[in-house]
Amino acid sequence: MSRHLDIPSSNSSKELIKLILKYNEISDKEENVELKKLFYLQKINYLTQFSTINKVIQWRNQPDKNGLESHLQKYGIHRDSSKLLQSIEFANAVYRVFSPLSPLQATSQTGFYKAMQERDQLFTDDSTQENIAKYIEYNQTIKAYYQQNHQLQEKIQRHMHYLSLVYAKVDAIQGFVHEAFDEYETTALGNSESNNKNFTFHIEGEPVSTVIRVEDRNTIGKEQQLQTHQVSEYFSEDYVTIMVPFWNEDDETMYQPVVISEFVAQGDLARYAERLKGRDPKEILEQTRKFMAKLSDFCVQLIDSGHYHPDIKLSNFLTDGERLIVSDRKTVTDKRDPKVNEISSSPAYGAPEYQNCLRSASIGLNFKAFITKLDMPSYMSFQVGTALKEFMLKSNLIPYNAESEKDFEEKFVKWQLLSKFVKSQPAIYEATNLSLLVQELTRENSKDRLSIKHFQTLLEKVAFSPDMFLHEIEKLSPAPKLSTYEDIKLIQTILTADSLNIKLEAKLEQMVPAHLEKSLQDPRLNSALLFKGKALTHVNQYLNVLDKALLVKDLENANNFRWFLHIVSLGFFRVPRVSRINDMKDNLPKMTKITQACFHLSELAGNKIFPGLDANKSALFQELRVFKQNVVKQASTKVEESNRHHLNKSENSNSYGVLDDICDVIIHDTDTNEACDMPLYDMDEKKIDKGIKKTKTSLKDKTSLEQPLPDQSITRVPLNVDDIVNTIKRGNKIKHGLISIKKTVVQEAFGKENRRSFS
Repeated sequence: MSRHLDIPSSNSSKELIKLILKYNEISDKEENVELKKLFYLQKINYLTQFSTINKVIQWRNQPDKNGLESHLQKYGIHRDSSKLLQSIEFANAVYRVFSPLSPLQATSQTGFYKAMQERDQLFTDDSTQENIAKYIEYNQTIKAYYQQNHQLQEKIQRHMHYLSLVYAKVDAIQGFVHEAFDEYETTALGNSESNNKNFTFHIEGEPVSTVIRVEDRNTIGKEQQLQTHQVSEYFSEDYVTIMVPFWNEDDETMYQPVVISEFVAQGDLARYAERLKGRDPKEILEQTRKFMAKLSDFCVQLIDSGHYHPDIKLSNFLTDGERLIVSDRKTVTDKRDPKVNEISSSPAYGAPEYQNCLRSASIGLNFKAFITKLDMPSYMSFQVGTALKEFMLKSNLIPYNAESEKDFEEKFVKWQLLSKFVKSQPAIYEATNLSLLVQELTRENSKDRLSIKHFQTLLEKVAFSPDMFLHEIEKLSPAPKLSTYEDIKLIQTILTADSLNIKLEAKLEQMVPAHLEKSLQDPRLNSALLFKGKALTHVNQYLNVLDKALLVKDLENANNFRWFLHIVSLGFFRVPRVSRINDMKDNLPKMTKITQACFHLSELAGNKIFPGLDANKSALFQELRVFKQNVVKQASTKVEESNRHHLNKSENSNSYGVLDDICDVIIHDTDTNEACDMPLYDMDEKKIDKGIKKTKTSLKDKTSLEQPLPDQSITRVPLNVDDIVNTIKRGNKIKHGLISIKKTVVQEAFGKENRRSFS
C-alpha cells in the first residue's frame, strides 16, 4: 500500500489540501497509476514551490517520510533543485513509467520551452485522460531535447553536482542540522547596504565558488513562468532555491528566498566596462557591441515572454567575459502599462515620464506616480540607451571623468551626440553611430523612441558612415512620425533660408529656448551639416563686414608708413590689428535678421565657435562672443543696481509702501510713456533671445526683465485693477512712480538667467 502524503493544516491552502486528497485517493489498481501520481505530484510541487504562505512553506519543508520531499525522492526528483533540473527529472520519471513505442522525435530549443509552458498550463485542470495524454507528450518533448542537446546535458550535470555538494548547507540553513562543516567557507560578498545579502560559498576541493543570495522579498515573483521561456538562458544558474524564515521589524516570521547560485568572477557590467579603460578603442567598441547585442536580445526575449524589466542598468547584469547573466529578477513585471508606483526603478536611470513622478532630490514618489502609466517596451528602450551610454562612458570610449559633476551633467544627463567629445581615433564612425543610437533610444517622448528590435538591427551596421547610418535609422523610424518633426523642419528652413521673413521670425520667437536647444541636438536635424551651409555664408558675410570696419579703425591708428604700404599693396601688407570690437561698440555693423538667427541657433546648439569658420574668422567670432557676454553681464548688473536703488527708496517711503502682488516689469520711454524695444548700440532692432542685439529674460512667474537705458525708468504695474487706478493717481503726484519689484524676485531672475546662459 502506498504511503499517503501528509495534509497541511486547515488554515494553509484549500486548493493544496484538495490536491493532496486527490493524490492520496489514487488507487494502486487504477490504470496508469504512476502517471497519475506524477501528474498530481508535479502539480502539487508547482503550486507550493513558490508559495508565500507560511503554513504551506512549513509543510513543504518538513523532512519526515510522509512529507513532500520523500514522495518526490521516490521518483528521483529533488525538492529544492532548480526549475530546469526538476523539469528534466519529472520528464525522466514519466519516461520510465511510460516508455514510448517509437523513438523520441528530435525537437528545437523553441519546442523545448514551449513544451514546458504547455505542461504548466495543464496544472490548472484536472487529470482527465486527455490531459494525462498531453502530459506524456510534453514530457517526451522535454526528454527528447535533453537527449539531443549536449549543452543542456552539461548544464544539468552541473546542477546535480552542486546540488549534491550543498545539501548539507541547505539543511543547516533550514535549521535541520546544527553541525559546523569544515569543508564549507562562507564570506560576505559585495555591498552590505544593498537590498540583497550575498555571500561567497566555497566548498573545499572545488575550483569554483558559488554564491548564497538572500533576496529582499517574500516571494519568488514571476520566476515560475520565466523559467519556462527562452529568456531564462540569460539567468544565472540557480542550483538551489529555498524559503527560509527571518524575523522582520515587527518580530514576525517572514519567509525570504535563499538561493545558492553560480559565482560570476568578472562581476557586473559596470565594473567590466571600467576595466576596459586604456585598451585599444577598437577592442572597446567590439566589447560594447557584443554586450549591447546580448542586452537587447535579453530584452526582446523577455518582452516575448510577456514580461518587462523596469530596472535595466549595468550593475544589474553580471558577466564572465562572454555571457550576459541576470541574477536579480525580483523587479520583473508582467504588466505592459503599469502605473509608476507599481514598478521598482532606479531614479538615475528612469525615463522622463518616471522622473516626473519623483519628489525633490529623487526621494520617494509624488502623487503623479499613482496616475501616470508607463509603456514598458518604450521605457526599456530608454534604459537600454542609458546602459549603452554608461558603458561608453565607463570604458572611456567617450572621455569621461567620473569625479566631475560637470562631466556627469554634460555627458550622462544631457541629451546630445556624445561622439563630439571623442578625439581622432580609428573607430570614429562606430563611436558616432553608437552615440546616435543612444539619442534615438532615449528620446523624451516615449512614442518617439527606437524599439529594441530596431536597435538590434542597427547594431550590426554601426561600421557604416554616419550619413549612411542615419539613412538606416530613417528607414526603421521615419522622421515625419516623430513628435518633434515640425520643430526640426522649422530649424532646417531657417538655417537654409536666404532671409528671415515675418512668419519664420514669429515661429522662432514662439519656441521655448530650452526646447529649441534640445531640438538642435536632434540627430535627424544634422545641425553640424546645416551650420556649414547657407548659415555659414550669412555669418561669413557679417564677419567680413565687421573685419572691414575694424580695418578702418586700424588704418586710422596706423603710422604713415604702414598706412602707405597697405594702400599701395592693395591690402597685401595689412596694417597691424590693434582695434578691438569693444573700441567700436557704439558703431558695430548691423546684422540682418537671418544672421542674428544663425548666431543665436549656433549658440543654443552649444557651439563655442560657429562651425566651418577659418582660423581668422574663428578668432573674430570668439572676440564678438566674449564682447556680447560682457555686454549682457554689464547690463544685468545695471538692472540689478537700478532695482536695488528703487527698492531702497521704496523701503524709505511711508506714503505709498510696496505692493505685495505679483507684478510685471516693463520698460517705458520717459517721453511717450509707451513700452519700447531696446536696441543694443547701433544694431538691428530685432531681438534674438540673448543674442548680440539685446538681452531679455522671460520668467515663469510672468515677470519680464529688460535692460534700462539712461533715459528710461522701470515701473511696476500691479495686476489688480484697483491697484492700477491707485497707481495712476499716485503717478500724477510723482514723476517716475517709486514702485519697484521685490529685491528677491530680481535676484532670482538673474540667477536663473546666468545659469541658463552658461549651462
